[in-house]
Amino acid sequence: MVFLVVVIAYILVRRILPFVVFLLVAGSMAARAQTPVPVHDMAGAPLRTGDIVRIKVWREPDLTGDATVTGDGDVAIPRLGTIRISTMAPDSLRRLIVNTYSAWLVNPTIEITFLRRLRVFGAVENPGVYPVDAGLTVADAIAMAGGVNENGSYNDVQLVRSDGRSRVHVTRVSRLADLDVQSGDEVYVPERSWMSRNSAAVVTSAITAIAIVFGALIRP
Repeated sequence: MVFLVVVIAYILVRRILPFVVFLLVAGSMAARAQTPVPVHDMAGAPLRTGDIVRIKVWREPDLTGDATVTGDGDVAIPRLGTIRISTMAPDSLRRLIVNTYSAWLVNPTIEITFLRRLRVFGAVENPGVYPVDAGLTVADAIAMAGGVNENGSYNDVQLVRSDGRSRVHVTRVSRLADLDVQSGDEVYVPERSWMSRNSAAVVTSAITAIAIVFGALIRP
């Protein structure tokens, strides 16, 4: 009798399990359907309040450091003073700094990086606002927020425009420089679907339920 119940349960599970797997795969494929992503270079957009100009000059600690853009759109650069950059392209600011320092120093090694404010939220360990470099990937930005938590998923990560008008699907390997990222934008990490988080429990429950039902049906 027990053997018969097991056989019947096995046959039914073989029919149910593919359906459950199909639902999981279909949900994953739907989540991965990508919306075309506009290609721009966020390094070309003017810096905004809270953005950072990171300057590194080899063997010149007085010229090395971070300068934060103020609410007035100004930034204080060592030896250059306060500069209004709210309407200045970052490349113009880079040339200004390099040309000025090159006139004072002999064969200087100058590295200038512009860090934008990016909010990472959703299913991450430490949601918040982080200064990010255009060369980073979306996965790098998420890693700065502690990474995806146990309920999170990379399958449908969204880049959300701060004004709410732009929402595009991105992948973990998408570079921030290749996305239309602006200061104040947000990266949203969704949670996995209930079915995805509980697939093992669903299959186990189905097997148990089938065994109980058929055991009751064939019981004398």
